[in-house]
Amino acid sequence: MRSAGAGITSQSQSTTVPTNYKSFYSLKIRGKASVTTVNIGQRLEANLIRRLRRQLVFSAWIYNDTGGAFTPKLQIVTPTASDTWSGVNVAALDQALSSCANGAWTRVCFSFDPTAYTDIVNGAELSIQIPSGSLDADTKYVYVTQFQLEEGRLVTDFDVVEGALRFANSQVASNQVVTRIVSEGYLAQRSL
Repeated sequence: MRSAGAGITSQSQSTTVPTNYKSFYSLKIRGKASVTTVNIGQRLEANLIRRLRRQLVFSAWIYNDTGGAFTPKLQIVTPTASDTWSGVNVAALDQALSSCANGAWTRVCFSFDPTAYTDIVNGAELSIQIPSGSLDADTKYVYVTQFQLEEGRLVTDFDVVEGALRFANSQVASNQVVTRIVSEGYLAQRSL
């Protein structure tokens, strides 16, 4: 997780999840004064992304408890050298997703062909960006769960076992990164 402006107040595991869905937990993000944007994501190693060189669909559930609607973005960044993140192609994709109403769960999704992105064979970082002003106070919260990338054009139900296999080769590649805890579809931060 990355935030611009200032660090987020806190992040934690929460039992706030969409009704009748497979996840038991979500990632709860608490805002803080001076926070602008917040990115929540996953890096994929080159050896995994090379196997995904066909139409893909990204999806996630977002609960907005910020007091107002916001429109998140899906961002994809690629490294200029294989699995080396010191140089990146900024915003290979910067796609607006569905608007998230306050006080409700919203399923966001986007279908894309990754072969169109510069240096995609070197790996990829996919992230949801919560826009500036959404988490700029410690009374504002966003919950994210069931972060999923799969082959095809249509979103399917979240599958914990398939998710575990799909992301088994993901590399944790920086000092502060988000890694997917696949057993429950929960996103958590891990410091190396």
